[in-house]
Amino acid sequence: MLSIKKLTVATALVVVVAFTGCASKGAENTNSKKSEQVEVKENSGKLSIAEGSKKMKHALEEMKEYLEEKKDEKVIAEADEMHEVWELFEDAVKEKSAELYEKAESPIGVIKAGIKVKPLDEKTLNLAIVELNKVLDEIGNLK
Repeated sequence: MLSIKKLTVATALVVVVAFTGCASKGAENTNSKKSEQVEVKENSGKLSIAEGSKKMKHALEEMKEYLEEKKDEKVIAEADEMHEVWELFEDAVKEKSAELYEKAESPIGVIKAGIKVKPLDEKTLNLAIVELNKVLDEIGNLK
């Protein structure tokens, strides 16, 4: 009788420890998922005008390089990335200067349309890149 009690207690203890371990792993996973969601929200949130302008200018430099190298897929990928960055801070630009916002939208529209045409029109895209770069210089100086 005594050994059955010991066996039952030992089994119960193992079960409790096992469930406790699994529960704490679940809590760790939940916490890590929550921190990942926070990072995603921060990354998909808004950018400052200066930071957004800088990131867009970098994407435009990459686009120009890829255009020269005739790497169409990379040009398209950079254009898409550039537009995603624009979407993160365009409202702030519009609030500060509707004129600069409109000046930026024009070459952005040309780039968005230009990457859909095959083969890519290097001359048109380069002109839009140069124009947008100039506008981004102005936008980057907004306070």
